Amino acid sequence: MMPLTASLFGQISLLSPVLNLIAVPLFCLLLIPITLAAVLLNELGAVVLCGWVFDVLNAVYNGIFFILEALTRQSWSATYVPELSVWHWLAFMLLAFLFRYRYQCAHLVWPIILLSLLRPTQALRVNDFKLTLLDVGQGLSMVIQTGNTTTVYDTGPKYASGFNLADVVLIPYLRNQGVASIDRLIISHADNDHIGGYSALVQALPVKTVMTSRTDKLPNATSCLAGQAWRIGQTRFAIISPDINTPQGSNNRSCVLRIEHGGHVFLITGDIEKQVERYLLSNDAALAADIMLVPHQGSKTSSTEPFIDAVNPKLALVAAGYLNHYGHPHPSVVERYQQREVELLSTIDSGSVEISVVNDQLKVESYRNLTRRFWHWSR
Repeated sequence: MMPLTASLFGQISLLSPVLNLIAVPLFCLLLIPITLAAVLLNELGAVVLCGWVFDVLNAVYNGIFFILEALTRQSWSATYVPELSVWHWLAFMLLAFLFRYRYQCAHLVWPIILLSLLRPTQALRVNDFKLTLLDVGQGLSMVIQTGNTTTVYDTGPKYASGFNLADVVLIPYLRNQGVASIDRLIISHADNDHIGGYSALVQALPVKTVMTSRTDKLPNATSCLAGQAWRIGQTRFAIISPDINTPQGSNNRSCVLRIEHGGHVFLITGDIEKQVERYLLSNDAALAADIMLVPHQGSKTSSTEPFIDAVNPKLALVAAGYLNHYGHPHPSVVERYQQREVELLSTIDSGSVEISVVNDQLKVESYRNLTRRFWHWSR
């Protein structure tokens, strides 16, 4: 099952081989036969005896499942693995052939395949930079990696059922990248599509510093305010909004982050609306950037023409969900960027977008181009 779990879930269990050595004989040789015998006796009329047996079996099953759940909650119970390549699948088929025909060398091939899956993720070099806009549907989550540090901007949405995109997108991505802790987590504002995965993320990974514009929602965080700046190696981060005079409103109070690396500038806008765009323009804020995040998922409440002109980006990123009921990005907003010959990349069409700077050279790749399926190809 390892190829399937690695392919479908991006991880493999380290406990299952050991647990199955105990659980399979226990269930097959003892518990299941006793359960079936008790059911048969119950049909034959031994109700009292069967009731006692079922009580004992219930306690045993509950105890086993309690132990299994406790073990699977441990961080060392499973490990994330890189995406399987064609060579992995060929190796798995070879291994199945060798085991099927009982070639002894199968026991040598198996550890090699396992070690290839457990190889550590290659860390970024000190002066390299990577920004990844994750596809979390109708919401926002970004990961900024520079050298050996990681900054996360927003965590994606959470739904009424408890399902959240941090568990299924953000955290697996961080694990796959070999991230053991988060140096800085910025929650732009308190709307669910930005803060929804917060609890899941901080439970999964240690976070050194949390910043937000809504400390009423995250009392242990520090406020993000215009003028704050910090440097990591060759990368400079600066908050350019909000300040004490920024127009009110949850969206308008979004933490606006400016990043400079290797001569390239990135502007992360959160969900600011036209009032803040005008306010930033009136205060001569440092808006010019090569790459920007389209404010508020491309809502028509944002992306005014003067603001786009002031930023003057070459590339604009849209974080929106497929067939979202808001209609983001709005056609009028898309048209404004297209009129200025700004390239638009949307998570709707591209999936996650990875932007890297290596030796001062900018490279932009989308997940769907990197991992094209056979149904994506056309004549």
